[in-house]
Amino acid sequence: MEKSIDEFQKKLSWDTHNYVLGAFDGDELIGIAGLDGDELIGIAGLRRERGAKIHHTAVLWGIYVTPQYRSRGVAKHLVKAILDIAEGIAEVTQIKLCVHTRNAPARQVYASSGFKSYGIEKNVVRIGAGSFDEELMMITLR
Repeated sequence: MEKSIDEFQKKLSWDTHNYVLGAFDGDELIGIAGLDGDELIGIAGLRRERGAKIHHTAVLWGIYVTPQYRSRGVAKHLVKAILDIAEGIAEVTQIKLCVHTRNAPARQVYASSGFKSYGIEKNVVRIGAGSFDEELMMITLR
């Protein structure tokens, strides 16, 4: 099912519960030599849970790096930037994420950033006739 523009705009809205970061090929924070433009090359999102009993939890979502910039540290920098934002939110004590079990590079980025696995959700993603598992990961901030 395709999503409407309104659905994407709502998901990308900036408030005290949602953060969306972009990495640009001219972004000095990325620190990759030879990048001198302003093309969006990666994104990452952080969503805080809104319920009173789960408000201490945030979810890392939407990490994406364009193919030509993969394996160059962009995702690692985006994850670090998300962690830095979360560290600045006193109420947030943990961050969760889920990642396809077949996505070894992403799993490695998360593990090297301090996320720990706490389970596998079976057949959670369906693409065509195929089903895929997701690994559930979490990092405790404080």
